[in-house]
Formats: sequence, C-alpha cells, structure tokens
Amino acid sequence: MTVAMNLADLPAGGWEVIGAMVAAFAAVCVAWITSRRQGQDISTIKRNVQNGRSAPMRDDIDKVLDQLGDLGDDLRALRGDVSVLHTEVREERVDRSAVSRDLNDRLTRIADRVRMLHEKDAL
Repeated sequence: MTVAMNLADLPAGGWEVIGAMVAAFAAVCVAWITSRRQGQDISTIKRNVQNGRSAPMRDDIDKVLDQLGDLGDDLRALRGDVSVLHTEVREERVDRSAVSRDLNDRLTRIADRVRMLHEKDAL
C-alpha cells in the first residue's frame, strides 16, 4: 500500500489550507522585500536628510536655532529697555504729581488772598 497522495485526493478543507499557506508566504515575501527597501532608506535618513535638496536639512535647522537664540537675546535686551522706560515713567509721574500739588497749593493761597482782599474791599 502506497502512501502517495494526489492533490485531488485532498479534502475540500485542504485546498483552503494550501491557499492560506501560499497567501501567507506571499505576504511574508512582500514584507521582507519592503523591509529591505525601508532599511536602505532609513540608513540614508540616519546619515543625512536632504529630501531632494542640495543642502542637508540639519544645516537649515541649525541656522534656525541660531536665529532663535539671537531672537532670545534681542527679547532679553528689549525687556531690559522696557524696564528702564517703566522706571523713568514712574519717576516722571512722581515728579509731575509733586509739581501738580505745588501748583494746587499756590493757586489755593492766591485764591485765599483774593478772597481776603475782596472781603476787605466789601467792608
């Protein structure tokens, strides 16, 4: 008795198993090929990202970071200038208030003198 088996002798469920195995093998092959291509792309990305540009993107990022650092320095200087202006305005306000009080006192004294003179003339 021979154990040889023909494909035609497989039960109906056997064809489904073979079909699933062929599909799984094809999926593994596609995944392997794709991963090899991506591996090459990833090694290129690790070395240098250019995306079709003449200069590496890292150079542009470094320039932007330098500009941001300069902008931070400028903002700190501007903050110092605003602080100085704030102090000067505060001092000016104090001086103006003192002058205003002085003028108000003088006008009050003048008004009192005029009132006294007017009362003397009325007598």
